Amino acid sequence: NPSSFGPDRHATETRFALTGAHLAVACEGCHVPTVDGRHFDVEGGGQACVTCHAASDPHAGQFSAGVTPVPCEGCHGTDDWHAVAFDHSGTRFPLSGRHAVTACVLCHRAGDGGPVPYRGLDSTCASCHRGDDPHREQFADRPCADCHDSTSFRLAGFDHDRTRFPLDSAHRNVTCGQCHGPETDADGQLFVRFRPIDIRCSSCHAS
Repeated sequence: NPSSFGPDRHATETRFALTGAHLAVACEGCHVPTVDGRHFDVEGGGQACVTCHAASDPHAGQFSAGVTPVPCEGCHGTDDWHAVAFDHSGTRFPLSGRHAVTACVLCHRAGDGGPVPYRGLDSTCASCHRGDDPHREQFADRPCADCHDSTSFRLAGFDHDRTRFPLDSAHRNVTCGQCHGPETDADGQLFVRFRPIDIRCSSCHAS
């Protein structure tokens, strides 16, 4: 004491080179005292992150179990544990359009003081957007992707000929809002009525 075994020797004489924040960790942070309290375990218990960090795993084992376990270094580096590099395209929900620039926490939210959920999330649009559904569940029986894409979430394309009222002749030149007007729901919130709508001529042309 003091020891001559520093980071340089740790890099050349062991299987675990110290990088990033590990350089600032005291030796006994990884090499714990043996039972007699007089010596330190210099072999260590393994090189996997969970060897030292299992008790402080903020993900509660979400990535260490299951069919495809993901090692910590798959997302994290040693320079900054909070700097995450993750390729979402390898998941069941590849990010595209506006989703690609959405903050992670808007979809991955911790609830009731538990860990932030990353796996097993519902990937339907309603799982995140039910609270801001502008259609008031008029289309609860249809997937949002039938009319919208993730580029802007505005109407991407709609084929009115697939409805009970195909548009023909002069109806093709009428703006949507002339038939689909605003209404107020039970909470006093405005929404546009799309279905059901009276398709008799008199419903629009009573005069």
